[in-house]
Amino acid sequence: MPGRARQISAAADSIVLNTAEGTWYGTPGMKCRHFGIARASAGEVIAGLYLLARNNGHLAFGPLLSDARMIIKMLSGLIDTFEQQRADEGAQKKRPRDRTGPSTAPP
Repeated sequence: MPGRARQISAAADSIVLNTAEGTWYGTPGMKCRHFGIARASAGEVIAGLYLLARNNGHLAFGPLLSDARMIIKMLSGLIDTFEQQRADEGAQKKRPRDRTGPSTAPP
């Protein structure tokens, strides 16, 4: 497999592996991290396909480009969801606690 094709293949593998890894992490922050890496790898696939098309004439990469763009949109949606979840969890931790305690007034 030529160099550019090998690089595109490795980036495509990274999409799958980082998406799987992010799916199994429990914390929203780790999910966002791995989904972000997967999204960047999808961008690398798109860039690599454009370079292949430019250097090798007009090869039919349209369906692959569409798939990669759809993957980026899906990963972006996941990242947005888990970033919001992380923000919500952070806001819950910052809420002031009710420090009044039980009433000590006589019955």
